[in-house]
Amino acid sequence: MFWARIDQDDPTRKQRLTDHVNGVTRRCQNTALPGVAKTGELAGAMHDLGKFTSEWQDYLLANSHSTKKVPHSPHGALYIFQTIEKIQRKQANIDDPVLNTVKDVLYYIISAHHGLFDALTLNGTLVIKDRTENIDGQRTSEIQAALKQYFEVEDHLLDQSSYEQLVRNCIDEWQLVYPDLDDVDLKYSRLFSLSLLTRMLLSQLMSADWNDAAAFHSRGEQAWQQIVETIDWQMFDDHLQEYVSAFDQSTPINKIRSQIAQECRDSAKKSPGIYKLDVPTGGGKTLAVMQYALKHAQLYNKKHIIYVAPYKSIIDQTAQVYREALLDEDVSNRQLLILEHHGDIVRPARDAQDHEIFDHVISTWQSPIIITTLVQLLNTIFSDNKAALTRMHQLAESIIIIDEFQSTPLRILTPFALALNFLARYMGTTVVLATATQLPLDQEIESAKSFYKMGKLDYAPALNLVNDYGDASVFDRVDLIDLCKNKKWSLDYLASRVISEYSGKKSGLVILNTRKSAERLYNEIVERGSNQINSNDLYLLSNNMIPEHRRQVIDEIKHRLKKKDQILLISTSLIEAGVDLSFHFVFRSLTGLDSIIQAAGRCNRHGENVNENGETEKGKLFIVNPHQDWESLSRLEDINLAANVMEPILRNFKKRPEQYGYDLRSSQAIEQYFKKYLSKITEKTHYQFTTHGVEVSLYNLLTKNDVGRRRYGSQHSEPTHHVLTQAFATAGRAFKAIDDQSHRILVPWGKGKAIINQLLELEGAPLDYDLVTDAERYSVGVFQHDLIKLKDMDALVSVYEDRILILKEGFYDEKIGLVTEEKAGDAFIL
Repeated sequence: MFWARIDQDDPTRKQRLTDHVNGVTRRCQNTALPGVAKTGELAGAMHDLGKFTSEWQDYLLANSHSTKKVPHSPHGALYIFQTIEKIQRKQANIDDPVLNTVKDVLYYIISAHHGLFDALTLNGTLVIKDRTENIDGQRTSEIQAALKQYFEVEDHLLDQSSYEQLVRNCIDEWQLVYPDLDDVDLKYSRLFSLSLLTRMLLSQLMSADWNDAAAFHSRGEQAWQQIVETIDWQMFDDHLQEYVSAFDQSTPINKIRSQIAQECRDSAKKSPGIYKLDVPTGGGKTLAVMQYALKHAQLYNKKHIIYVAPYKSIIDQTAQVYREALLDEDVSNRQLLILEHHGDIVRPARDAQDHEIFDHVISTWQSPIIITTLVQLLNTIFSDNKAALTRMHQLAESIIIIDEFQSTPLRILTPFALALNFLARYMGTTVVLATATQLPLDQEIESAKSFYKMGKLDYAPALNLVNDYGDASVFDRVDLIDLCKNKKWSLDYLASRVISEYSGKKSGLVILNTRKSAERLYNEIVERGSNQINSNDLYLLSNNMIPEHRRQVIDEIKHRLKKKDQILLISTSLIEAGVDLSFHFVFRSLTGLDSIIQAAGRCNRHGENVNENGETEKGKLFIVNPHQDWESLSRLEDINLAANVMEPILRNFKKRPEQYGYDLRSSQAIEQYFKKYLSKITEKTHYQFTTHGVEVSLYNLLTKNDVGRRRYGSQHSEPTHHVLTQAFATAGRAFKAIDDQSHRILVPWGKGKAIINQLLELEGAPLDYDLVTDAERYSVGVFQHDLIKLKDMDALVSVYEDRILILKEGFYDEKIGLVTEEKAGDAFIL
C-alpha cells in the first residue's frame, strides 16, 4: 500500500496515495481552465508520481526522524517531458514550437507545485534544460519503478493507454492555444501571456493539491460545498431587485441613478470582455455595477463576481451595502457568501467547523461574490506568495470589477493592463473598470524620452456600459476654482483664506499633499485661538494616526455633519476615496487632475448646499499651490510630477477652455492630463527594479528575460530550444503591490495598549500572528527619516529581535497622532 500522508495526531490514520492522486485529478477536472482543460488534468494525474517510490514511502513513514528531504515532483514532470520528446523524435520535429511549449509548461507546473523557481536564472542557468538532460541512472530507475506501481493500481483514474491518450489530447489543445498567443499588445507579449497561462495552470494544480490535503484533515471544503450548492445568481438578483424597488424614484438624482442602473443591466448581454463604467460621483455606481454583474453572470455562467478597490475604507463600505442589498439579514454564512478579503479581516468567533469553512473559503476564493483589495488581486497575479498564487485560477471565467482603476500603482500599470487583456482574451473573464477618471489606455502611449511603450487595454468594441452623464445638471454640484499663484501660497495666507471661507458658517475641508503640511496648517489655525475657530470644531486626519483612531474620528465627523454642525477638517489625500463625507467648500493642494476630481467628490456631494435664502447653490473647490518651505514634495516623486504636469494645464485652461470641453472634469481634460503624465513615466510602468546589481523589469523577466538569455548565450555555443525561459521566482519575490518603505510602529492607544502588554508577556515564545493582525489597526507607518527622529527622541522600544517596534507613552497625540518633533512642555493625551 502506498500512502500520501499520515495524520500526525493519529498515526494510524493515513490517506491512500491513489485516493490523493484521484482527488487532485478530479479537482483539476472540476476547475478546468478554458482551452487547456486536458493540460490541467494531466498535471493533476502525474504530479505525485515520485511518491510511488519506496524511497519516498520510507521517508514518509520515518518523517519524524528524517532530516533528508526526498523529492517527488521531478518524476511525473520528467516522464511527461520524455513522452512528448519521443513523439517529437518519432515525427522528426524536435524544434516544433508547440510541442516544445507544452513540454516545458507541463514540466514546470509539476516541478513547481510546491513553489516557483526560475526557468532561466539571471546567472544564465537554464533549469529545465539541466534537469531534463542530466538524468542519472538512479532517477531513471526510480521513474520506471514508480510507473509500474502507478499504472497497476486498480482504482487509479489512469492506466498506460489512457495516459498516452491524455498526452495526445494535451498536444491537440495546445495546437489551438499556441497560435492564439500572439504579440498583439507589446513586443514579447506572447511570452507574457504564456507566463500568465503557466501561472494559472500552476495555481490550479497547487489549489487542487492543497484542497485535497486539507480535506483529509478537516471538513471545511465538504461543508462549504453543501452550503454553496443551494446558491445561484438568481437568488442574489431577486434580492437586489426587491431592494432597489423601495427607492424613492421621484427625486431628480434617483431618477438618474435608476437610469444608469438600467443601462448597466441592459449592457449585461454584451459578450465578455473589458468595459468601462464612467459614472460621476453620486451616480449610484456601487449598485449599478452589481445590476450589470449579476445579469451578466447569469447569461454567461460566470463563476465569481470579484469586486476590487484600492482602499480598505471602500471595501468596508461596499461589503456592507452588498450584504444589505443581496442577502436577507437572517441568512446564515452572510460573511462567506459575500466574502470580504483583506489584511484586517477577522475570523468569525463561532465553532471549530465555522473556522474550517472560513479558512477554506479565504484560501480558495470559492465564494460567489468576493470583495477584496487591489493589493490582493495584484499579489494573486504577480506575487510568489503561495497562498495568493493558489487563488489565481479563480479569476478565470469570472467578473472582475475594479473600482477607482486610476489608483493602480503606476509602476505595475503595464503588466497589469496586459494581465487583464490575457484574462479577457484567453480565460473568459469579464473586466469592468469603474472610475470617473479613466486612464486613456485604449490608446498607444509612448515614452517622451525612450523607446518604451505602455501596454494598451484591449477593450470590447462597445466599451462603455452606460451613456456619458458628465454634462447632466444633477451632477454639476461643484465649481473648480484655480487660485494657484506664481509666488505660491504661504502657510499664513492659506490659513487666513480658509478661516475667511469658514467664517461664512460653512463646513470646510482642506486636503494637502503631505502629513507634515497638514499638521502645520492645523497647528497654525489652532494658534490663532478660539476667536477664529473653536478647537472642538477643528479636526486633523493623516496617516500619522493609527487606522482605528482615524476610523473613530471619521465616524465623529460623519455624525456632526449629519447634524449640520459647522466643522473644519484638515486632511491628507486619504479622505479622497472611500469616505462618504460632504463639505460646503474644499481647498486642494495642487496635484494631479484625478486627485483634484476625487477631492471635488467630497464637496456638496449630495447637492445639500443652500444659501441664506434657502436656494440650492454649488460647492466650491479651490486649487492652491503651497510654497515648498512648508509643503515639500521632494520625497514624493509621483505627486511632484503630477503637480508639474497639472500646472500648465490650469494656465492653458484659463486661455483656451474649449480645448478641455470648458470643464476640467471633462473626458477631454482627463485624457490630455493622463497622456502627458503617463508619457513621462512610461518606462517606470513596466515595474523596474534592481536585483543582484542588474536593472531589470518585471515585464522583461516574465517575457524574454534578456539578462538570463545573454548570460546563457555567453556560456553556451548553441541557442536553446526551450520555450520557457522566464524568471518566475525572481519576478514573484521582487513584486510588491505597494512600494511601502515605511516602518510599522505599534501605538499604545485604545486596544493597542492591551496588544502591547500581550506581546511583552509573550516575548520569547513563537510570534502569535493573529495578534500581529490585530495590531495592524493600532500601528502607524513612518519613513526612515522620521524613524531616526523617534530613535533620537528615545520614543521606541523593540521586541522580538527588533521585528516589532513599540511607541512609548507620551509620543502620540489625541488630535494629531504620532509626534515626531520634540515639543517642550506639551502634554500628550493617550
